[in-house]
Formats: sequence, structure tokens, C-alpha cells
Amino acid sequence: MDLQHLRTFRAVAHYGSVRKTAHVLRYSPASISQQITQLQKDINLALFEKSGRGLKLTTSGELLVTRLDDFFRECSSLETYIAGLREEKESAFSCYYITSFGAAVIPHTLQQITKDFPRTRFDLHLSDQPHIVTSPQPDLQLIVEEEGFKTPPHFIRHRILTEPYCVAIPQDHRLAQNGDPLDLADLKDELWIDTEPAKGWCWQTLVNSCQRAGFFPNFHVQAYDYPMALQLVSSGLGICVLPRIGGQRPGEKVVIRNLNDSGPRRTISALIPQGAKEEPIANRMIELLRVKASPKRF
Repeated sequence: MDLQHLRTFRAVAHYGSVRKTAHVLRYSPASISQQITQLQKDINLALFEKSGRGLKLTTSGELLVTRLDDFFRECSSLETYIAGLREEKESAFSCYYITSFGAAVIPHTLQQITKDFPRTRFDLHLSDQPHIVTSPQPDLQLIVEEEGFKTPPHFIRHRILTEPYCVAIPQDHRLAQNGDPLDLADLKDELWIDTEPAKGWCWQTLVNSCQRAGFFPNFHVQAYDYPMALQLVSSGLGICVLPRIGGQRPGEKVVIRNLNDSGPRRTISALIPQGAKEEPIANRMIELLRVKASPKRF
């Protein structure tokens, strides 16, 4: 089997189309088709079947994609390890982080911890979902706790912070004029900008709070991150409710208002594997994360 053919197969499985995969990978569609055809011959399995104008994985294809996810994750870990050997690093430390919290806190944390552990390579991965059965396990992963979240077996959980949500409002909006905390129900008739395309637990936390207040948000525009959402607010396209850390740099023409107790809150925790060899680094990182994420800083 050719490793490149496996990578190409995984990409086609993800995009569901030879043409789209070719565009992303900057190959010709014919080259992508040839690689898939050769892979199927090499392993003597049909991996795709036609579905409308696209492709659909066969049962064998679905099973292989699942296995390849773990395989290429291990390859990535191996590449990190080899790079560490070239740089004469003694160890590598992998950290999975969530978008808003990571952007606000991780750089300052790494600035210090790389001084504390100068012979360790730090490998960052963006992920909004816990990795419980992944092999190898991340040395530390930051998660947003779901309601009723329980620590998975063989992990240690460390709470980092619980933060309230705030609301970003165009500066000329009537609700921007008063400095008192807003009730979530005050926003029920507004046009909302949705900041959570993945519809994960941060999104569900917000929607649950709105439903308790008696309404469902009137999502008007879908943004893919908090900076874009704040720019849309600045343009007068709606209001945006987001975690406090996400609203620390609102930009021009945007007013950040606190919410009262009706507003949602999210809890961010760190998971580390029990008995991990990199536990001293993880514990130091958790200590630094708590300092850098202190409410006094935001």
C-alpha cells in the first residue's frame, strides 16, 4: 500500500467528491481518481460507491477511514517525536485546546512553561471535543464540561475556570446605553449572530439558557469564530452572546454588556491521563492556565 494513496482516500472520504478533493489538494481530478483506483486494487476492496453526483463510502470504506484516523494521528505523533530528536528535545508534550480559550490564554502560558521545561517540545492541536479513546492520548486536553459531565475512567480532571457569558451590541443600539447587567429575556426580539458552527456544548449551553428564559434565539447570521462575530456586530447585523473571554477585544462600534444570573456560564476543565509520564509538565501547565485565565485578567 502506498501511504500517499491512503492519505488521498481519507481526503476523498472527508470531502465526498473527487473534484473537491483535487481542488483542495491541488491535484488533477484524474490523479485523485487514479490513486483511489490503485488503492482499491492493492487491497482488493471497494471503498466507494456512487451517490448522486458524489461518492459514498462502502461499509469497508467506513471501517478503513475510522482506522486511518488513529493511524495518521499516530504518524503525526511519531513525526513530532522525530522532530524532537533532531532538535535534541528530551520529550514532547501534546495539548488539545478549544478555540476561544486557547487563543486568549495558551500563548501566555507557553511563554512561561517553555522556560520551565526548555527541553520539551509543545505540540498544540485545536479540538472542541474530548478525546477519550484516542491513541495515543493527549498529555493534556482542555474541554468545555457538558451538563452532568463525569470524569472519564483513567483520567484526572482539573477545573480551570467557570466563566459567564456576555453580550456584544452595536454601540448605537438602545440596549447599549445602560450599563446595568441585562436579562437574557431582553434579547428575545433581537437578531442574533451564531458563533458556534459545530453546535457543541457551548452552543447548547446558550440555547438551554434562552429556552429557560422562554425563547429560542433568532439566529440571523452564522459566524465561524468570535472575532468574525464581533465584526458582524460592529456592522450592525445583530447582537452576539459569547463567553467573557471571547469578548475581551470587541473592537470599534461594539459595546460589551454583562448578563445577570439568567445568562449562561461555561466550565472549562483540563483532562490528563492517570499516571502519564508527562504529568509534572501537565500540572505546571494547569497551574499557569488558572493564573492566566483569572477573572481579574478579563
